[in-house]
Amino acid sequence: MRPGIKNIFAMLLILVVVAGAWAAVQRHLLQKDNRQVELAIDSRLLFAESPQQNGFNTANQLEDLQQAGCTAVGVRPLTITELENMGRITLLDAAEIQRLQALGVLDGYSGLSGKNLPGGLFILTAEKELHEILQAALSSLLGDTINSGPVRSVASLAGVASLSGNEPLFIPNSYIPVMEELPLIMPREQMRLWNAAGFKIIPHFYAHSRLTPEISEQYWGALASQLEIIVEEEDILMGPVAFPSSSFTYPTPREDTGVLFTEKELALGTVEFTAGKGLEGLASQLDYRVVRAHQIPTAELGQLGEERASERFLRAVQERGVRLLLLNPFPELDPRGEFPAYFHFIKKVAGDLERAGFEVGECSPFPIFNIHPGVQALLFAGTAVSAAFLAGLFFLGKTPSGTANVPQAFVTKAQRIKARLDRQKERVFITLSICLFLAAAALPLFYNTWVPVIAAGGGSSLLSHLPSPVFLEKGMALLASLVFPTLGVILFLEPALSKYRERGYLTEIVKGFLCCTLFSAGGALAASGILGSTEYILKIEAFGGVKISQVGPFILLGLFILQQKRGALWNEITELLNKEVKVKYLLALVLAGGVLLVYLVRGGNIPLLPVSEIELALRRQLEIIFIARPRFKEFLIGHPGLFLLAAFCPAGIRGAKTLALVLGLLGQISLFNTFMHLHRPVSLALLGTVYGAAMGLLLGLVLFYLATKLYGYQYNKYRQRT
Repeated sequence: MRPGIKNIFAMLLILVVVAGAWAAVQRHLLQKDNRQVELAIDSRLLFAESPQQNGFNTANQLEDLQQAGCTAVGVRPLTITELENMGRITLLDAAEIQRLQALGVLDGYSGLSGKNLPGGLFILTAEKELHEILQAALSSLLGDTINSGPVRSVASLAGVASLSGNEPLFIPNSYIPVMEELPLIMPREQMRLWNAAGFKIIPHFYAHSRLTPEISEQYWGALASQLEIIVEEEDILMGPVAFPSSSFTYPTPREDTGVLFTEKELALGTVEFTAGKGLEGLASQLDYRVVRAHQIPTAELGQLGEERASERFLRAVQERGVRLLLLNPFPELDPRGEFPAYFHFIKKVAGDLERAGFEVGECSPFPIFNIHPGVQALLFAGTAVSAAFLAGLFFLGKTPSGTANVPQAFVTKAQRIKARLDRQKERVFITLSICLFLAAAALPLFYNTWVPVIAAGGGSSLLSHLPSPVFLEKGMALLASLVFPTLGVILFLEPALSKYRERGYLTEIVKGFLCCTLFSAGGALAASGILGSTEYILKIEAFGGVKISQVGPFILLGLFILQQKRGALWNEITELLNKEVKVKYLLALVLAGGVLLVYLVRGGNIPLLPVSEIELALRRQLEIIFIARPRFKEFLIGHPGLFLLAAFCPAGIRGAKTLALVLGLLGQISLFNTFMHLHRPVSLALLGTVYGAAMGLLLGLVLFYLATKLYGYQYNKYRQRT
């Protein structure tokens, strides 16, 4: 490839990196302004009838909680069992009714023997409002089964009516295991009192693991109907509606619950590490009024303790954009659950947040942020150009093969024909690159400008055949993750490693490493700019193809190395096939396969191979020291491994250069993927990259020095021979 063509591509790549940096700065400014974090205490701690600590419900305790930093109550709906424990309802089964009959309570009522009653649970309450709420909630889930014929007659019995005053409700036997423990009734009176005390209300929509998606929608409707009445009739300050269950399906946007969220302009609290389905549609309908929340389950809270739990909350806020902390109670009989200890725990969480530069107060949804279509067009085009540049290095070669510097008298006819063909290939390559650049730039402009016009004109059927904008964005970001690390290694590390015979070899390696790191970071900024809109920042959408981005660059680098060898490749393959198989070769092959397997199963947000306790402890210490923790693949493996293998190249060790490139690429891939955690503040990604590069460079220089000393005799011998 001619220097002029390289310079054109270099200018375009610089332009796209600048555009990616601009988008990163805009995102950073928005994230920097959103610094308020809300602490929501669990409502189970505020009930006087709570089995835990007798509740934190006195006026002085509520005031102390506010002063400690709590500004909201995470309201968990009450279950039927909890209502019974509070004395607000009475539960009777058929056997208990038989005992009432045996006592003569039901004497004189023919046809109502216990054997004629259906098997199930009867609910009685003297509170008319509670009865109506229970009836509406159970009706939406169980239909007409709550009011069967024999049950209605029980309500007229004097003995039973004295327990209730309202018509008993009925739950069939098959539903009892789910319904007894299903959070179903919003504590309206308590919500009013807590709000009057100055606490914002954060409703919790829990879902039982045994609820099907169809029943879940009815369940959400039962909770939403209660919430609607509260919002309309009570002057209550309402916060985000949180979904803390481990797995569930979010309300359908066009069903009653989704419509309620839209009409009442309620925000959505998405709790980390929950497997909720259908978030994309609901969040989009709510115009991304979403707050990221974090909770530590009670059992895990008991294991972590105060110090570790506060650290975990702080990391969630710093690294993942969490702005709502749901404070669950410590386990029962745990001394840390007493009011003075829990009060101290809240103060510690609030104090740690304030020392880290955050404010404890009312949280707000992240503001809508979209990349300007012009900037996105430039990012698309730049990514396409980078792919074209890499393809040009494959097919045109890194250096020109023309005859410009050769006297014409010495140029053969075959050389002239080859030079002419090379120029034609270059012209075709440039033409295709320009077309690719324009086509990629036109995509965002088309989707942002013309697609709404076509949709408004009734052309939705035509648009249904087009790929979605999210698909294109993820595809372009995936292309960037394959191209930029590979291109950086080929452009900067490979030439530096090829200068092992020259003076200043180590200086060339350091310069190549720094340039490659800057180039990969610039490409990562461009990719994060492509995926820089609100839905990615809130982790409603995520970067796809993580495994491909981890393996693909190695394949591209391998193809490039094979392409560079050309004719010598067949000789090396023949020599390899003729080699005597030794145990050391088999061990090396097994080791390489094991390393590759571990690399694949440990990648991604949810690795298949669990993290060891030692590594977790090291991660914790690094997070405490650096805040932006550098990644092990960078500062312990990839970056120092590059320098270690580079030290073996002058010693004539076969394969050292190839392994150095592979390890160098490993560090660059890890660096790139750091920026693909789009919910993480870009400032932390940059800071972690700087820490990783600095520590990796320092360790690499130490390894380079030790390796050259260890193999000094081979190094000097090779230098003398060459």
